[in-house]
Amino acid sequence: MGSWGRSFKAPTLYQQNQIRQGVLLPGSIFSDNPSGLPVLLLAGGGTPLRSEKAETWTATISLTPRAVSGLHLQASYFDVAYKDRVSVPIVGATAALNNPIYANLVRLSPSSATVEAEIARLPQGLSNFSGSAFDAASIAAIIDATDQNVARQNARGVDLSGQYKFSIGGSQTLELSANASYLESRRQVATGLPFSRLAGTIFNPPHWRAEGGLTYSSTSFDASLFVNHIGGTSDTRSLPELNVGSFTSFDATLRYKADKASGILAGAEIMLSVLNALNEKPALIQNSDPSLPPYDSSNYSVIGRQVSVTLRKLF
Repeated sequence: MGSWGRSFKAPTLYQQNQIRQGVLLPGSIFSDNPSGLPVLLLAGGGTPLRSEKAETWTATISLTPRAVSGLHLQASYFDVAYKDRVSVPIVGATAALNNPIYANLVRLSPSSATVEAEIARLPQGLSNFSGSAFDAASIAAIIDATDQNVARQNARGVDLSGQYKFSIGGSQTLELSANASYLESRRQVATGLPFSRLAGTIFNPPHWRAEGGLTYSSTSFDASLFVNHIGGTSDTRSLPELNVGSFTSFDATLRYKADKASGILAGAEIMLSVLNALNEKPALIQNSDPSLPPYDSSNYSVIGRQVSVTLRKLF
C-alpha cells in the first residue's frame, strides 16, 4: 500500500516571537579567519517567517505468511520534500566563514555602519565574549544563524520490522522482535546554493537506529531482554570532520504475577526493570564553550544505569 499528500504548517508562536540575540566571539575559534578579528554571531528570532510546506509519499509492504504462524514482516519507504522549513540554518558556525553552503548567511569584513545597524536590532544588546573591547570597525564577519525559512529540505529512508511469536509448550511463548530504520536527509539554505548533509551529522538524527529483543511469557511470569543501537555521527563543526561514536544499551525486565484467585496475593504483581544495564555512556565531543554539554544531547542520553522495582496490587 502507499500514500501521497501535501501539507503546510504555520510557524509556531515561539518561533515568531523569539528574541534576536547577538554574540561577539573571539576570531581564534573560527577556521578560515586569517585576520583573527572577532566574529558577530546572530541567533534566535527576528527574521520574518513563512509557512512550511511539504510533499510526502510512503510505500509499505506487509507479510504474514500462513506457512509460518506467528511471523509478521513489514518494510516501509518514505520520502518527504520540505519547502521553506523553519530551522536554524547553520550547524557548526565556527566552520562557516568560507563554506559555500552558507554564502548568503555570512557577510565578510562588514562595514562599521552594517555592524552598528545589526546591533541596533538586538533588544537585549550585544553580548561581548571576544575577550577584547568592542570595535565596530574591527569585525571579521557577521554570521546570521537566526531561525529562518530554508529553501529546501529532503528526508527519505526505510523502516524495517519483524516479529515472530511461537509456543514452547503449554502457556509458554517466546517472541523475537526487531526493527531498524535508515535515514538520509539534506538541506539547501537558499536557492542556487549546494545541499548540505543533515542525517549522520552531529545534532541531527543518525543514519541508523535499531532495536531487537527476546520476550518470554507464561501465565505468571514474563522476562524480556532488548538491545538498542543508535548509530554514530560526524562532527562537521571542524575540519577535518571528527567521528562521534555510536551508542548501544541493553534493557531487561522481569515480571511476576501471582496466579492465585483469592487470598492476600490475589492480583499482586512485582516487576524489576533495568535500563541501560551496562551503564553505557555517550561519546565525548569537543566544544569551544565549556558551558555546553560534552556530548551530542540531541541523540544520546547521559543517564546511566537505572534500576526500578514496581509493586502493584489489584483489589
